[in-house]
Amino acid sequence: MFVTDYIHHLNQVLNYLNTDQINNVIKLIQQSNNVYVIGNGGSSAIADHFVVDLIKFGHKNAHTLSNPSLYSMLVNDYGHEHSLKWIVDRICKKNDLIIGITTSGKSENILRALIGHVDIKSVLITGKNGRRIAEDLDGCIVVDDDHTQTLEDIFSILCHMIAIKLGEEHERKSR
Repeated sequence: MFVTDYIHHLNQVLNYLNTDQINNVIKLIQQSNNVYVIGNGGSSAIADHFVVDLIKFGHKNAHTLSNPSLYSMLVNDYGHEHSLKWIVDRICKKNDLIIGITTSGKSENILRALIGHVDIKSVLITGKNGRRIAEDLDGCIVVDDDHTQTLEDIFSILCHMIAIKLGEEHERKSR
């Protein structure tokens, strides 16, 4: 019963995804020079995978900020909540895009890294509790759920969907 219920729940959540939000994120990625993807824990693993797919299928210059040595230095020197903003402020340039992934929508280090840039676009992929900062960003995909495992599954599907669409667009333009 659990497996059937879990699949049913995933399908319900997928059916309520906002396609306008997803298409906006695709457009922002297409318009960017470099894409930086960040997350904590499982979201960091999804960020790493998303970067691989953006490079392989989406033909984008994509990077993750998950280097353990760099991150531990940043946390030690600047504190967890400021760590990612410090590095984003130093490496992101005009027309770059920073994508934050957080199931809770409350990860201070992710939110601080996304907000307050002039020439850098920012996107949040989050669960329903993250919608509170959506209006402060250039793009946001809010998945209407609050279960971490479900959100991580849906985030992976979204990242695959986006990378596949970027790849299709790249192929279409190169014909």
